[in-house]
Amino acid sequence: MKTFDEFLKDLKPEDLPNEDIQFLASEGGIDLALKVIKEFPGHRFYVPMRALDDYKRKYIRTFCTGSRQDILHFAKELNYTQEAISKALKSPEIGRDKQG
Repeated sequence: MKTFDEFLKDLKPEDLPNEDIQFLASEGGIDLALKVIKEFPGHRFYVPMRALDDYKRKYIRTFCTGSRQDILHFAKELNYTQEAISKALKSPEIGRDKQG
């Protein structure tokens, strides 16, 4: 007879209880989905729409030269306005209230 942990090795994403966990298993792997299930039972997760904004601004300040071509490229890549790219370049501060 298999142990439960051995039995779990046959688990597939479609065997999981809901679409969110199934997506996590499909994209991140069964092991990640199982870790979330075991570590956070009953929890709901909120992912802010602007979760990476601070890091995007850091990326802009690190790699964008400020040329018109760069500003257009970064605006398209990051789904920002050209004005937001220019603001990120002008301000070294990081913070959700500072840029956008």
